[in-house]
Amino acid sequence: MKEYVLILHMRTSLQTVEELNNLRKKWGAVIPAWRKQGIYVSSNILFQKGAVLSGIERSIETGAIERDGLMVGGTVNIMAASLEAAVELAKACPPLDLGGRVEVRELQPRPGTNNN
Repeated sequence: MKEYVLILHMRTSLQTVEELNNLRKKWGAVIPAWRKQGIYVSSNILFQKGAVLSGIERSIETGAIERDGLMVGGTVNIMAASLEAAVELAKACPPLDLGGRVEVRELQPRPGTNNN
């Protein structure tokens, strides 16, 4: 099994209280199911305000960073046998139901950082 990060891109348009409650409810079913399967590692919600540094000149963009009407709202780390298996698991991510996007990437510990 390999570790994958699911990067959750959420719609930036205002979501209704009902949509947010449904999102929480769906996560409340998905995460326990993944835990039961032994594939859930961790998850994080990201604050909207952030900063992006770019290029040699280290230009800084601050605030709620968004692209194409989406912003990164959080991450979920899971274990899967392959990228294809991780993608199948990612299809259960609730942000997709609200027009979001889920990016799936394999994680590799950085050599020499004692993360192994």
